[in-house]
Amino acid sequence: MSAGREPGWDAKTVSAVVAQHYGGRLAELFEAHGWPERGAAMMPAQGRRIVECYGSIAAFATAYENGRAGNFVLNPLNAVDGDAPQVLLKAYWGFDPENWPCLTLTDKGRLRTILTETQPGFLAVIYGNYTDELPEEMRGRVVGIYQLSHQIGETENFLSPVGLKRKRDVQFNENSWKYAFRAIHAWQVAPDAAPFVSDFADQTYAPERGMAISRYGAMLSLREARKILDLDLIPMPVFGAEFWSESVLENGREALKPSPPGPVSHAAYMVREAEGPKHLYMLQLNGNAAHFLGYPCEDRKIIKVGFSKSPAARRDDHNRALPIGAFAWRVLKSTLAEGRAPYATSHHAKAGEQEMIRYLLDAGRTLGGEFFLADDAAIENAWLAGKQVAGNWKS
Repeated sequence: MSAGREPGWDAKTVSAVVAQHYGGRLAELFEAHGWPERGAAMMPAQGRRIVECYGSIAAFATAYENGRAGNFVLNPLNAVDGDAPQVLLKAYWGFDPENWPCLTLTDKGRLRTILTETQPGFLAVIYGNYTDELPEEMRGRVVGIYQLSHQIGETENFLSPVGLKRKRDVQFNENSWKYAFRAIHAWQVAPDAAPFVSDFADQTYAPERGMAISRYGAMLSLREARKILDLDLIPMPVFGAEFWSESVLENGREALKPSPPGPVSHAAYMVREAEGPKHLYMLQLNGNAAHFLGYPCEDRKIIKVGFSKSPAARRDDHNRALPIGAFAWRVLKSTLAEGRAPYATSHHAKAGEQEMIRYLLDAGRTLGGEFFLADDAAIENAWLAGKQVAGNWKS
């Protein structure tokens, strides 16, 4: 219960919003936000989903003060409308929402200021820092956009295992980029059309301000913020969030336009699955790994870890992305093949998948995302660890 409010305030507030803006139909609230639960699963999930997206029940209620269309979360275009746009400019060492799904800050006071001055669903424009860590074509260019919730916390609680390893590898000390806003959605700026930040944010950015913008961020002017509408954007998966848009390149005006999310795919060839019981799996890419990767692999295998209701269907999804030839995916391991019952929810299986990733980051070689090069011992140990964590997961 929120401090200073009567018992049941949270539930009553959610019910009031659903009654006023969704005709009392909880399923419409879930559909509008792209949350996967349906039926009896919605009620126990609603509080967690709202806090992940808005930061609190109070913020959720406030977001509807100007009606459903005025909600920044549901209509990102609101962030660039009006006299006071809510778009932050920030420098990053790249743009990787699949592993770094948040706006990070070192200064907690600055995080609190941004929280006070924005609404859930505000935007952050990310440009590439001038650093040798980045490919030259990304340095000083606008590379991506986050839409951000008001869920705040320590950065390491939001990162994928890959992102967590990167943070610990490159941070200056344990307080570097310590605090964060969790991202809801993200868009990559088409690399071959990415403008220089000096042209895009010509009022806000200056070379002498680069260090301060990297550390604290800076709010864009209305004229600068509205340039987002003319960028070529590609929706990107965000770690820990539902991905409800096809990977279609559109200008910002179309990409940020509110639209009811549907049962779309995670990639052009990947079928999205409904919430429900899942199996863990490992796929192996058959064929000469050294020929595929272009360097010696010894006895290591190219594998992908994941979870699905049907590991074989997931195998077929990945094979459809390959031309017919010497390489093809096969199911190397699955809890289905082992005769195990599926894990009760995707959250159980996701925990197991992330444990396999966490193990293989140390014991294998990452090939990006859920793909790894690993020997038989690492594969077996990762598999055992994943099953154990999935079996013991608790909400």
